[in-house]
Amino acid sequence: MKIIATMKKNFFMCLAVLMLFFASSASLFSAEDEPMPENTNKSIYGIDFADGSAYHFKLSTLEGVSLQRYVAGPYKVIEVVLEIAGSSSQVRIYSTEALTALDMQEMGQSALPTNLQKYSNAPTQVANLNAKTQEKTANQQSLPLIKEYPVTTHAKTIEFKVSKNEIIKFHRAILREFINSNGETASNNFTFSE
Repeated sequence: MKIIATMKKNFFMCLAVLMLFFASSASLFSAEDEPMPENTNKSIYGIDFADGSAYHFKLSTLEGVSLQRYVAGPYKVIEVVLEIAGSSSQVRIYSTEALTALDMQEMGQSALPTNLQKYSNAPTQVANLNAKTQEKTANQQSLPLIKEYPVTTHAKTIEFKVSKNEIIKFHRAILREFINSNGETASNNFTFSE
């Protein structure tokens, strides 16, 4: 019993610390001191994020652009990775979205033989519960990302979390620059507004 009481106490202490962190994180990480300087150098590509974060690099050093979609735990992830020559780090820009009951049903069905797929529909109660959960967690996109090394990332990565609405637009924009570039950028930058 003493162990359970201690575990509960530690849990609530950690919860209080996390709540304090979330409450103060907006003021800790705001970058409102000065506006970003305008990029007039056509060889530099800038990526500006809604929270004031930014990443700039020489376009001629961009060696690879990838887009991938995968499931990580309870999330669907869409991720763009940039490989920059001379950098020991990858740039990862991604969005996450909670899996729905329909997503899980489709993943389960795709693993079954065709003749059994029609028997794998989720019960209505499960679908309804998942819909309620989706509503309650819809604002999680705006929560700060908390990294637990080495669980949530690999070493030598620079990571930015963005909205699902903008990740595909960004991929198209940076891929267009990568394919059509002669070392100079046509647009100079991409700005995430969400």
